[in-house]
Amino acid sequence: MSSAARAVVGLLLVTIAAMTLVISSGHGDDAGAAEIPAMIEVSTTATTVAQWDRVDFTCRWQVPDRSQPGDTFTLTLPEQLRWMGATSFSLLAPDGVTPVATASVANVPPWTVTFTLTDYVVDHPLNVRGTCRFSTQYVKTVVEGEVISLEFDVTGQVSTVPLTGSNPCQSGCDLPPAVPKKWMWWSDPADQQRAHSILFSPVTPTDGTTVTIVDTPRPGLAIDCSSVVVTVGDTRASDGTVSADLTATHPDPQHIVCSAAQLTATWDLPAGWYMNVTLDSDVTQAGLSEYHNDGTVTLSGQQPAAVTSELVRTDAGGDGQGEPTESPSAATSEPTEPTEPTEPTEPTEPTEPTEPTEPTEPTEPTEPGPSTGPGGEGHEDASPHGDQLPATGTDLTIRWLLAGGILVAAGVLLVAARVRS
Repeated sequence: MSSAARAVVGLLLVTIAAMTLVISSGHGDDAGAAEIPAMIEVSTTATTVAQWDRVDFTCRWQVPDRSQPGDTFTLTLPEQLRWMGATSFSLLAPDGVTPVATASVANVPPWTVTFTLTDYVVDHPLNVRGTCRFSTQYVKTVVEGEVISLEFDVTGQVSTVPLTGSNPCQSGCDLPPAVPKKWMWWSDPADQQRAHSILFSPVTPTDGTTVTIVDTPRPGLAIDCSSVVVTVGDTRASDGTVSADLTATHPDPQHIVCSAAQLTATWDLPAGWYMNVTLDSDVTQAGLSEYHNDGTVTLSGQQPAAVTSELVRTDAGGDGQGEPTESPSAATSEPTEPTEPTEPTEPTEPTEPTEPTEPTEPTEPTEPGPSTGPGGEGHEDASPHGDQLPATGTDLTIRWLLAGGILVAAGVLLVAARVRS
């Protein structure tokens, strides 16, 4: 093979290598997307919590400069909480329309929220940050005055929120509830079209005590009688529910009378027993912001005790924003055309003529330097977390220059080879 031929082959190989270098440097949706070390600070206005309470949270988030579309960061709830509300939502830009990131929530525990950055960060790569809001339900038992540390996992880091347990209890009570109680929550937290209820009785004082539990939803809810379960027994689990000795399900005319508008459950029990009723209700008026359910728990020989609960629709959402690479002031800092000189006016006669000074040589105009304002070249990120959030993007300019240099060098080799041949 001649020198020229070898040079051509070499040039082809170098060209392929250079193009591969440039192409591989891109941050494509599949190859470049990554989990990034975001900062998320979670907080709540709640100070105390009891089992089955709804707890609302807010957060402040920030991602590294030059993060890319498709990059993700995550937030996982602690084991004490279950997600309530929409399982997909967006963090919107200041225009209220454009998503800076989208969020998707796992359908089962552990309840993990995955945030995915959108194309918004292409034109706003600096100081990308925002807020979020979401609702949860506290599912664990608590002890009065107990210090509770809720630990949210944030892409491998931990954000801790402290609360205090609240478990009001009458003197001498054993396990909650010592008095009749009713709890209600969304059984489908994403759609919020079905509510789950549980009603408890206190312990029976004597043999042959008749326990009667009545549940009456207000307008907007309708009982699903097929979901009704009545449980009786002489012990309760740590969450207050009865450890079943006997159960009854609808239809069971001896123990259950049910319609969409009302449920009545009755059982004659020995001393020292408990009874609870669980049921689901369907939403019949979707436009309501909250739903109420009333009930009574009656032990024979005692006055009926009223129990009620309300269920509020929950939502999730948030916002975000970023800054462009160049600030508006930097973008408009090009030198302007000089204005036409004006005609000189006739000088007035000086009182004492002075010697004219030598004209100075005009100075060469200086090249505009890098902007020191926000977003200019050489700008240091003013973010409070800037030192903890490394940039994750890739600058293609250096790679293009390197590839161009390789091609130029290959061309020189080709010319030299032809001269030698």
